[in-house]
Amino acid sequence: MEGIAGLFAPLVTPFTDDGSTVSDVRLSRQIRHLIENGIAGFVSTSDTGEFLATSFAERKTVLEIVLREAQGRPVLAHVSTMSTSSSLDLAQHAARHGARAAVLMPPYYGRYSDDEVARFFEAVASYSNIAVIAVDPLNRVNPELKDLLGSIPMVHIAEPVPQPNQHPTYSDSFRLDSMVTTPAALLMQQGDLTKIDALLAEYSGKRVCKAGFEVLELEMGSPRAPAMPVPFEIMVQLREMLKSDQDS
Repeated sequence: MEGIAGLFAPLVTPFTDDGSTVSDVRLSRQIRHLIENGIAGFVSTSDTGEFLATSFAERKTVLEIVLREAQGRPVLAHVSTMSTSSSLDLAQHAARHGARAAVLMPPYYGRYSDDEVARFFEAVASYSNIAVIAVDPLNRVNPELKDLLGSIPMVHIAEPVPQPNQHPTYSDSFRLDSMVTTPAALLMQQGDLTKIDALLAEYSGKRVCKAGFEVLELEMGSPRAPAMPVPFEIMVQLREMLKSDQDS
């Protein structure tokens, strides 16, 4: 896709200490840190950004903050939901506010025919006035459906970037042309994105990356309940990984 290249970071969504609302200050600090470390672009409210634990209004608020702080870097808006109308609403909001593309996965609960999934993508792409990047973290897209999606104007099919020992969960690692997005990019220190891949495979990006930011003295708060922070021993591992990067 034209204008989309380089390493993108799927942002964590930082909340206030009581978890009741999005923290504008913490999110702005996160983005500035990533810009200083050479990140090319951002993905808002993906799995790492706890989209399942945030309201639609919060997802729109996060996107607006990211676009405000991105200093012209491209921003992708994760718009996956369980209904066409809700995903379309998020995609239209993203288009109005200047996002470069919407990221959309097939409905993630229940059974849907290939035709139903294709119509879902077609409606969002046709009426949102923004390019749609189709991602498939749950391996729903078979060859026939991939052909259907590929025939829809404005839909671009991303390829997954596998992680070692990948658990059957959502993943924010995907590649499109010369762009790649991965939660590991959030904790990039000396350009080494491989050291925390095993942790990301066992735990979720929201847990590992929020813990990593705490190690880096960039407080992003805890994941929103019922999710819990990573165990203490994982914090120790992250501290050693990130310390070795900073010392190298």
